[in-house]
Amino acid sequence: MKRSGTARYRNLIETEWVDYCSNLNELLTGILLDTRTPVERVALTVSRLKNAGLLGFWEMQRFAKESDDPLGTITKVLKATGYIWYNQKAALFLQDLPFKTEFELSNANWQTIQTIKGIGPKLASLWVRIVHDETEIAIIDTHVKRWLRDVVGTQSNDYLELSRIVKEEALSRGMSLDELDRLIVENGQAKRLGLLVRDIPPRVMRK
Repeated sequence: MKRSGTARYRNLIETEWVDYCSNLNELLTGILLDTRTPVERVALTVSRLKNAGLLGFWEMQRFAKESDDPLGTITKVLKATGYIWYNQKAALFLQDLPFKTEFELSNANWQTIQTIKGIGPKLASLWVRIVHDETEIAIIDTHVKRWLRDVVGTQSNDYLELSRIVKEEALSRGMSLDELDRLIVENGQAKRLGLLVRDIPPRVMRK
């Protein structure tokens, strides 16, 4: 796993759990858990799985399959960590991955990582941002969608179209796409926690 990608996110509230991951096998588990869940809860779950030696996707799967009730075992493990969606997410760890090794995972791009059940466009964008330092596709979470709707007036639900708009907005504000979507997410998380938010630069140019 590229440390440059992980370091990029070390101070980003949404993805502070990444530092617990030592390899892509563990990162995959974090990605699967990082949805509709407060970042504090994801970080707590990831840290507890790490301490139990079950953070790796394949480690979790092997542990579960050694029991008489694999699905129930994973459900109990996730519940014990304090994870919210333990019933909904447990089955994801019993799927046969299209990637069989760390090397194959390392070559997974935005399209191919979505062949894993539980990973959609947003999580795929997070994956390539961390693993490949890819900043051409925005990470469109609920905060970014809300900003696009309320500030830009965008009504589209097409992920790549939204990503294109974020990129244009970033350019018009003298920012990189990476800088803008991170700032929007950080502000959304800060607002939820009652913290101060940073101003987003106004548009300074348009194509």
